[in-house]
Amino acid sequence: MNKNQGNRILGAILIPEKEIERYHNELGFFKIKFSKETIKEYKDTFDKKLNIPLTKSHSEESFKSFELSNSFLISENNKSSITEHYKNYPIGTWLVEYTFNDEEEFLNLLSSDLIGFSIELEYSITDENGKTFHLKDNFERMNKLSELLSINIFIRGGSTGGAGRNEHGEAHFEIHKKNSLKNIGKIFMPKLSHWNELNFKEKLSLLTIENGEDLPKREKKAFVKWLEKNENENLKRCHNEWNRINKDNNQAVLI
Repeated sequence: MNKNQGNRILGAILIPEKEIERYHNELGFFKIKFSKETIKEYKDTFDKKLNIPLTKSHSEESFKSFELSNSFLISENNKSSITEHYKNYPIGTWLVEYTFNDEEEFLNLLSSDLIGFSIELEYSITDENGKTFHLKDNFERMNKLSELLSINIFIRGGSTGGAGRNEHGEAHFEIHKKNSLKNIGKIFMPKLSHWNELNFKEKLSLLTIENGEDLPKREKKAFVKWLEKNENENLKRCHNEWNRINKDNNQAVLI
């Protein structure tokens, strides 16, 4: 992601043969990659469409004042003239540039945790049993943990004085039955330093409901993958949310 002058921002959407993680109800998490030729087809289709929203990550909120100012593929002819940040990207990488007409909204984007652009795609994949799935990305579903599991997961908090819930102890996720108020236990929130020391199997073991029925292994895998996504981005968000809502609670241990 390159933040240019003049309220412009340039970023890569697709990189040839680079694996991207996706999610599907039957398949769980899987990885997919696209050739230069396929990326060009997606770009050509994208360029013909108008008013495609630019949406903030993990949110349905869209930016309002932007316009697509450039959409191009890196080629031998233009590689020497593009910004230094992208000179080492492979031929066929799809870059887009957006220009913002509203200074405040542009500054809001710069201060966000934006690390790149993504696009919802339609494609087909064949699983190991030869079954073909015709898929369409849904980033809202991929980014909401409760949509991936048969339980609902919450981060609760409050103040010592009684404003809000008085959580206590170490940081944790509160686990409810799906679409129910019934609390079935909690899963302790791992510290980032400890999490990074664990292998995948150890992470699965760590995500166990305390004094409750354990999650199916497939759902644990989805939970781990969600926390790990984009260099543990979601785990860090959970830490920040726990600390934010429990900052005035001396019975809770901040993480």
